[in-house]
Amino acid sequence: MKPNPSASPNRNGQQGAKQSGQESDQQSEKQSAHHPAHHPAHQNPQEDEITAFQQDVAYLVNVLKESFESDHASYHLDEQNDILFVELEGLDEYTEEEIAEIAEPILEELDLDVEEIHLVPYSG
Repeated sequence: MKPNPSASPNRNGQQGAKQSGQESDQQSEKQSAHHPAHHPAHQNPQEDEITAFQQDVAYLVNVLKESFESDHASYHLDEQNDILFVELEGLDEYTEEEIAEIAEPILEELDLDVEEIHLVPYSG
């Protein structure tokens, strides 16, 4: 799995709005327990999938940031082409072989549902 031009797969999506209702008395708590739409454990499965994807991407970016000793990192998901771009400060100081050696085990471990993952130098 080559980290620069492509890597492993993960589905994209935008984070859905979270419900943040707070019930203060016991009666409201009892009612919300009987209504799954108001209970946080019963989120929309699509929202759960999107949240899990975003957490996986954040974890991947953090691990790559630490692995390449970058002070700054960010990512962009090209939803149309299903490509994740991960920007890492200092990446241009590594050869393609060094990048592959460092990134491949990380990318193989995290099987994100995207067509490609591109590692690129951080542009600020």
